Amino acid sequence: KLAARLPLRTRLMSALHGIFYVQDGVSGLLSVCLLAFMLVSGWAPTFLTLDTFGYLMLMFLVLQLIDLYQQWFFLDRRREWGFQWRTAVLRAGKWPYVLLGIIGAVSGTKQPYSLTIKVKTESKRYMLLVPHLMIVAVLAAAWLIGLALGQYHHPLLIVPVVFMIALSLGLIWTDTWKFPDPFELKLWQSSLVDDPQAGRAEWVRASDGALNEPR
Repeated sequence: KLAARLPLRTRLMSALHGIFYVQDGVSGLLSVCLLAFMLVSGWAPTFLTLDTFGYLMLMFLVLQLIDLYQQWFFLDRRREWGFQWRTAVLRAGKWPYVLLGIIGAVSGTKQPYSLTIKVKTESKRYMLLVPHLMIVAVLAAAWLIGLALGQYHHPLLIVPVVFMIALSLGLIWTDTWKFPDPFELKLWQSSLVDDPQAGRAEWVRASDGALNEPR
C-alpha cells in the first residue's frame, strides 16, 4: 500500500536495491546448475574461448577500478580502502541462505525474527557445512558422470568448477576455526582513535568513567 503512493523513480530504485541484495542467491544457484549441466552433457557455449576469458578479466579489472572510485566517498576510506576480498568471501559463503530467504519470502513462510548473537557461543553451529558440502557433491557427481559418459570438458569449463569446489571446501574449513568474541572492547577503543599518539590518552580519560565503572 505504501509503495503504491511513492513516486515511480523511488519505487524503481527500491526494486533495483532489492534485486541487488538477492542476486547472490539466484546467481549462485544458476551457476551451480549450469556448471553441473555442462559437466554431464559435455556442452559448452561456443564463446568459451581464451579471448572471452581475457575480456572477462578486463571487465573484472574495470569493475574493480569503479569500486575503488566509490571507496573515495567512504566515511573512513583510509581504513576501508582496497580490494574488498572479505566481502566477496562473505557473499560466497552466505548465498545459500540468501536463496532460502528468497524461497521463504516467495512462499509466504513466516519465521520468528532471529537476533544477531552478541556473545561467543559455546558450541559450533557449522552453518556452512551442509549447503557447501551439497555444492561440492553436486559438482563432483556431475563431473564423474560426464567422465563416465565420455564427455569432453573444455579446460575453461574446468577452471570455474575447480574454483567453486575449492572455495566451498575452504568455507567449510573455516567452520573449524576459533574466532574471537563478537564484541571486543579493546578493538572498539582502538577503532575510535585516529592518532594513537595524540588521541589515546584523551580517549582513555573520557571513557574511563563510563567503561570502567563497577557493575
